[in-house]
Amino acid sequence: MLFRSAFPNRNAHDVQVLPDGNVLINPGSVQEVSPDGEIMWEVGKPIVQNAEACQRLPDGTTMIADNGTHRIIDVARDKQVVWSYDVPGKPNMRQVRRLPNGNTLICASSQHVVLEVNRDKEIVWRYEIPFPYLAQRLPDGHTLISSGAGAGKEGHFLIEVDGAGRNVWQYGGAGAAED
Repeated sequence: MLFRSAFPNRNAHDVQVLPDGNVLINPGSVQEVSPDGEIMWEVGKPIVQNAEACQRLPDGTTMIADNGTHRIIDVARDKQVVWSYDVPGKPNMRQVRRLPNGNTLICASSQHVVLEVNRDKEIVWRYEIPFPYLAQRLPDGHTLISSGAGAGKEGHFLIEVDGAGRNVWQYGGAGAAED
C-alpha cells in the first residue's frame, strides 16, 4: 500500500511495513503511521528517549532499541514495558532484531560488537567487529553483518560468519577480494 500523504522522517533509522499496511518508524520516538499519514500509535518520552531501532513482534508488542537509555525494551500496545535489557557498556546501538527463537540480535556499534541475548538476558553469542550497523541471522545459522568501519585499513565491508565466528564470506574491507 502506498502512502497517500507526505510524512516527516526526521532522520529515522528504522522502518517496518506492518501486515495492515501501516508503517512503524522511529524519528526519535516510535510511531505507527497509516498510509494517510495519521499517527495510529506512538511511544516516546518518558518511556523512550532516543529510539534507534524498532520492530513489531508477532505478539503485537514493539521492540525498541533506545540509545538514550542504552537498553532494549518490549512495549505493549498500552505502552507498558513488558521486557527490558540494559546493554552492557552503554553502547550506541544500530539495528536490533528479535530472532525467530526469541533471542535478540544487537549491533552495539560504539562497543564494536554484535551480541545475541536470550530472554533470560544472557549473552549467548558475541562477534567483535568495527562499527556494526546491520546484522541478519541467515537460515543456515550464519550471520550477515555490515560494518561501517570508515576509511582506512578496514573500510566499510559486509561479512558472513558462522556460529563459531569464522569468516565464511566477505565483501570489501582489508584482505577481501577486489570489490
